[in-house]
Amino acid sequence: MLKLGLLGLGNQMQENLLPAILENGNIEISAIKSRDLTKAQGIAKKYNFKNIAKTDDELFSSIDALIVSATPNVHLEYIEKSSKNNKAIFVEKPPFYSLKQYEKMVNLIEKYQTIISFGFNFKYSDFYKLLLQKTNDFDQTNFIKIKSYAAKPNSPFWDCKNIIDSSLLAIHIHAIELLCYSINSTIVDIKKELCWINDTKFVLTILVKFQNQKIGLLELSNASNKFEFSIECINDKEIIRCEDFNKIEFIKTVANKNLTKVAKKSYVSYDVPFLNSGFGRTGYKNEIEDFINRIKTKQNNLREIKNLKNVYKIIEETIK
Repeated sequence: MLKLGLLGLGNQMQENLLPAILENGNIEISAIKSRDLTKAQGIAKKYNFKNIAKTDDELFSSIDALIVSATPNVHLEYIEKSSKNNKAIFVEKPPFYSLKQYEKMVNLIEKYQTIISFGFNFKYSDFYKLLLQKTNDFDQTNFIKIKSYAAKPNSPFWDCKNIIDSSLLAIHIHAIELLCYSINSTIVDIKKELCWINDTKFVLTILVKFQNQKIGLLELSNASNKFEFSIECINDKEIIRCEDFNKIEFIKTVANKNLTKVAKKSYVSYDVPFLNSGFGRTGYKNEIEDFINRIKTKQNNLREIKNLKNVYKIIEETIK
């Protein structure tokens, strides 16, 4: 049985990652660690976890792999510590702040042959799996638009300089990563437009051109009163729209000279699971299972690692 350690016991761990971890019957939580001992004791009591590690040595001596949900600097710190201790590691998004830190991560995992996964759970959701299937891994897709709207942040955090930095790293990195992972090519050009709605609310568009001739458009904002997420994929035969993880709409077109004949729309819908967090609907359960399988097979998701460079290239180009 695989022995997991948990580091960082905040809301993300408690509401999303931990329920997904506990869905897997082939693991054991062998150690937990938190700066807040009272919180750790409460979680240990609730789930009957036996070992609250007080030091990193206690933590790493008890586990095969570590799952971390903290701040970007802590994520990078424990990527290094896990690598040097020969432990697999899963880090929540964002894994780090910058391209420079990305390069450090790549050097570490190559040197120590570290198995690593990242908390970009959207690409493990059921709707995205169907999207991959229907588009043949976006083989004939020419254009992808992703819309990501949220109600926060309204002020900077995580030592970020401003609201845009914080928003891109904390919220919209999901959309950026999904675009880069889907198109899976080298970026050749990035253009951005920023519209401030008021002193704290914005709409940001980023147009990205890739070497394989595909184009991506990101529409990102903190001006909503809830989280909204949608994807639109266009090729010469159909338009596919996915909204909020629970509906996929296919609009097929039959080409003729006048471009007037349009097939009927077809829908694929998913029921929202009973957990309010939607940890199953948005891919948390599947990403944890994927991480565990990668530990067993000793194979990293090289496509994910490679495209993280594009993710941070877009972020750094946007905030400079």
